[in-house]
Amino acid sequence: ALKKPVTLEFRVMHPSGEERWVTTTSTPHDGPNGETLWEGVGIDITAQKRAVAALAEREREQRLRLIANNLPVSITYLDTEGRYQFVNRTAEAWHGRSAAATMGRGVAEVLPSGVLGGRPDAIGELLSGRAIHAERWQRFPDGRERLLEDMLVPDLTDEGTVRGIINLSIDITERRATE
Repeated sequence: ALKKPVTLEFRVMHPSGEERWVTTTSTPHDGPNGETLWEGVGIDITAQKRAVAALAEREREQRLRLIANNLPVSITYLDTEGRYQFVNRTAEAWHGRSAAATMGRGVAEVLPSGVLGGRPDAIGELLSGRAIHAERWQRFPDGRERLLEDMLVPDLTDEGTVRGIINLSIDITERRATE
């Protein structure tokens, strides 16, 4: 019988409790009494697996950023302290600040009104798990007043804990003028 090498890739639990990835290649040989003996080598490929996963995550983030940056709506993400963690290009234009000047700053430092969704209690309400849908006027950097529709949604973990706030704002000035 033709005996072919076998390559397997699998996860193992290290004694430290850490999950590790291993690849093994084994080649069967006939033993002296006709039994099959396996000779092979195993290699820890955990670092390689982590690098591939990190690259895939970066590619997903770049794709999402590309989409978000090409939509005519303001998209921002705030942490549970109310600090900006993501700002798309439309939000940059509407706030008159670059993402670099916005990241890590609080709502009061970034928005002209100093409040999210036009409501002083918005962050507390969102952190309690409730979404907010509101309309508000905002003065843009060019001096124009625009009517914005804000959809603020808590970003919940699988366990239901709020990990951040998603804010999508749409300029509805023209739509409202035709109603």
